[in-house]
Amino acid sequence: MGINKKLLILGSFIFLILIVSASVISPEAIKKELEVIHFDVVEKQASLDLVNKKLKNTPKEIVSTKLIRPKQVDAQMMAMLNDLKAQMAEKLTIYREKHPVIKSLQSRIDYLQRLIDSQKTKKDMERKISLNPEFSDLTQKKNQLETQIKGLLARKMELQKVLKKIDIENEKKNDIKENDKEKNTKK
Repeated sequence: MGINKKLLILGSFIFLILIVSASVISPEAIKKELEVIHFDVVEKQASLDLVNKKLKNTPKEIVSTKLIRPKQVDAQMMAMLNDLKAQMAEKLTIYREKHPVIKSLQSRIDYLQRLIDSQKTKKDMERKISLNPEFSDLTQKKNQLETQIKGLLARKMELQKVLKKIDIENEKKNDIKENDKEKNTKK
């Protein structure tokens, strides 16, 4: 037997139980339960709206970065810098500071110094993207609320069907009583 057939049989059985129990449960009790269900649905819908609003403002993923290690300053670059500084000292004995040779050496020294400084402060970072636990919790809460609302609405529909069946049965009983009265009055 397929799952759909089993569910259909189970649903029919539950409906039959509701009908049988409806003869025990008064219409007033059913109406009271319907009212409670209505307020539960309203409350859960408000909670669901709040969760959806929070979910809209919560990032799905979290990006975290982690420092791996600072980069090492290249020894070859330091040697080049020291060599340029030595050349500068030697050329300053021959030329003045505004001479193009000195200016050229100074710009190369400045460039190399900036490059070395940037490597000293530069760090290797590892980026990790993970699912936001708050987003997961909100999604789970949303799913729970949606399931609860669907269950309450299904229960409400079943109770309304039972209430309608009770009303139909009461009408039939009243019709039978009226027919019996008419027969008794004719005799």
